[in-house]
Amino acid sequence: MATLSEIAAHITEHAKLLDEHLQSKNLPPPSFAIDAPPDFPNPEKDPRVEAARVALIEDTQTLRNLALGPAHVVREVGWSLLLRQSSTIGLFHEPSPNHIAHTASSALLFKDKALNDWFGHHLEEVFPAGVELADVVAGGEGIGMGKGKSAFRVAFGVKESFWEFLEMNPERQRRFLGAMKAVGGDGDGGHDLGHVVGGWDWGGLPEGAVVVDVGGSSGPLSIALAQSTIHTNPNLTFMVQDYAHTIDSGRADVYVLRHVCHNWSDGHAARILGGIVPVMKRSSRILLVEVVVVEPGVVGRVQERYMRNVDVTMFQMLGTQERSREDWERVVGIVDGGNGKGKLGIKGVSKPEGSWDSIIEVGFV
Repeated sequence: MATLSEIAAHITEHAKLLDEHLQSKNLPPPSFAIDAPPDFPNPEKDPRVEAARVALIEDTQTLRNLALGPAHVVREVGWSLLLRQSSTIGLFHEPSPNHIAHTASSALLFKDKALNDWFGHHLEEVFPAGVELADVVAGGEGIGMGKGKSAFRVAFGVKESFWEFLEMNPERQRRFLGAMKAVGGDGDGGHDLGHVVGGWDWGGLPEGAVVVDVGGSSGPLSIALAQSTIHTNPNLTFMVQDYAHTIDSGRADVYVLRHVCHNWSDGHAARILGGIVPVMKRSSRILLVEVVVVEPGVVGRVQERYMRNVDVTMFQMLGTQERSREDWERVVGIVDGGNGKGKLGIKGVSKPEGSWDSIIEVGFV
């Protein structure tokens, strides 16, 4: 463990780089003011700047916790919902005794509808399920859709899956769909669509190639891809199929599934992929855009914390999990080809710089 002075020196180094970046680009400095930018200014998505920002967050958190001591850190967690405690992390502030005012962070919950939905979904669905998670694990429940009780089912006293529950509760469903808009939005750098756009050779597809966006909702990914290839490969066709069971019968060149299969157990995910196989050409590719979990310590603490948080959330809400490369190979390996073109296999896995997600390329082997 580094000394306090060594950690402080690292903080100064990272902060200096960020200050130089802001000054060189004539960007506003970070602030708690209500009209401050909602995200740290890095419009060009400079990887050096993002790396310095993440390192600064990690080092300041480490220094803070060391200075507080373990007992204080534990006590502080117990007060996290109190307004005055929230003000110590820049969420609300007290301009005069017993008067609470917004900061940029708290005001954003009111100004940004998607972020408000994300917060509400976690507060009213995810957190109650988390309360039951320990008992579910202690009861020996395993991973797998429908394999037994999920923490969500226990918390809400239902037999239905999370998806069925949402269909029965339109307002919760609306909020969940709104929350998902915050994943990959402008403020969610790790899931930014630009990572998918720049992380694969879309311009290298043959002229007139067809790309099917499976489960693509209103088509934000297809729109971003079409805009990025309009000059390099203008004759590409992008099609959005919002449900996996409605895959177009035309022979597409690429099928993209972004954040689709992680919602399902291995068997169900394999059936989703198996539904695409009959309409694939021998040269077609399936691109899975998903979090690929790695062994502890392989990535930075901020990214690993996010990855583990999502993994646990998937388990408690759906009874499934985020997957490692080996897990994805197992899922792909049980897909029934059934069309004489061969078995599916993973052709490669790439992770764009700064992205939480990896791009898993699947094709016939």
